[in-house]
Amino acid sequence: MNYLISTPKPTDLIIEPTPFTHHLKAKWQSIDIHTLNDPERVYQLKWISQMENGNLEGMLQRTGQGIALDGDVRDCAKFAVWFRSLVESQYPLFFYDQAYSADIELREGTLENDIVKCFMFTPIEQSPQPPQIETVLTGMTFFNNPTIQFFIDSLKRHGVDKTLIAKAIEETRHQSLPV
Repeated sequence: MNYLISTPKPTDLIIEPTPFTHHLKAKWQSIDIHTLNDPERVYQLKWISQMENGNLEGMLQRTGQGIALDGDVRDCAKFAVWFRSLVESQYPLFFYDQAYSADIELREGTLENDIVKCFMFTPIEQSPQPPQIETVLTGMTFFNNPTIQFFIDSLKRHGVDKTLIAKAIEETRHQSLPV
């Protein structure tokens, strides 16, 4: 996933590539850094580093005003907290995803977990188990329609209590719906 770090509006903040490269190398000794010399490109510096949850790729904008990150949100959050420590507090910084579906201001006290919580919308589920055929019996009515069964299984996967499902089925049974 792509994430960005920038000021909310243009400022006089400029992240100079040479000192920033030294900071990157001091923090991540095995980092691979490349200068991008094409003035037509948006980015002037690119790096990749092995992190706890995979590779983290980053790029510094040619304007020196922002950073793009590609990697696991937990690794990006770790980078963002570290980066916030490099930038003077007079410059507000925001961490957001490429789709602008969420953002968080990076303050001096922002924790990695604060960032991760903004972008982990749903809990990570275990890989799906092979489907088990289950027929739901309510009174004398059997719901063995594949669409209904899929819906019931989906409710269970999302943590809906079986008692609530049974109650909803029971209420449905009392409606004059064709079976």
